[in-house]
Amino acid sequence: MRVCITGVAGFIGANMAQHHLNLGDEVYGLDDLSAKHSPHLQQLQQHPQFKLICGDLSTWTDYQSVLPGTDLIYHFAAVVGVFNVLKHPELVLNNNIVPSMHLLKAIVQYSP
Repeated sequence: MRVCITGVAGFIGANMAQHHLNLGDEVYGLDDLSAKHSPHLQQLQQHPQFKLICGDLSTWTDYQSVLPGTDLIYHFAAVVGVFNVLKHPELVLNNNIVPSMHLLKAIVQYSP
C-alpha cells in the first residue's frame, strides 16, 4: 500500500510513518521542516520504502508525483501550540486552513 503523510516530521506523523513502514507499506512523507523535528525522522529517511518531500502545502504544487496511486492519506501538517494561536491567531488559522484546502483540491483532482 502507498501512504502519504503530511506533517511527517512531527511526533504523530513520524510514528504513523514508522507504523506503516513496519507493515511493509511505501510511505511518502511531506513536511516543510519548519517545526522541531521528530528524532525519528533521520531513521525514517534511511528506510528504502520512505521518501521525504520537503515542501509547504500552501505553495507546493507537485501533487501529481505523489497522489496518483496513493491508497491512504494522513494530514497532520499544522501550525501548533497554544502560544502560537494566542499570539498570532489569524496567521495560524490561515496557515492551517489554506494548505488543507490545497490538499483536498489536489486529492479530488488526482483521484481515480
